[in-house]
Amino acid sequence: MFLAMLLGFFYQGIKLGLTAVMQARGRSTAALLLVAASAGLGLVAVIVPFALVASSRVSAWGFVFMAAACVAGVAAFAGAYLKRRFRATGKPIDGLSGAAVFLAAGAFPVNWFWLAQRLEAWFQVDWSY
Repeated sequence: MFLAMLLGFFYQGIKLGLTAVMQARGRSTAALLLVAASAGLGLVAVIVPFALVASSRVSAWGFVFMAAACVAGVAAFAGAYLKRRFRATGKPIDGLSGAAVFLAAGAFPVNWFWLAQRLEAWFQVDWSY
């Protein structure tokens, strides 16, 4: 599931992001906005699930699966909506927003393995196996 998210969402995000950046007036500003938005959304996508189960005992595999499924579902819906809106209006901000959503979802597996241990301690989450 993580590999599918990594490859599938990154492909969509890069493709849409390049198109939107090329149509934007300030390309370097648009590229920086895309990077910042996708990084911010990616961090939120990892932090929110831990915040929701703070100080609780949860199933480790169930939690990972549900968090990844929720992120993938929201990203697929929001990214597709913004992509369709970008195609209809031609506004670069819609394409940049959609690309940021896709890239954040694609980075979810990397962010998860990078931050999960720290977030587990910060939010005092106990695992049941």
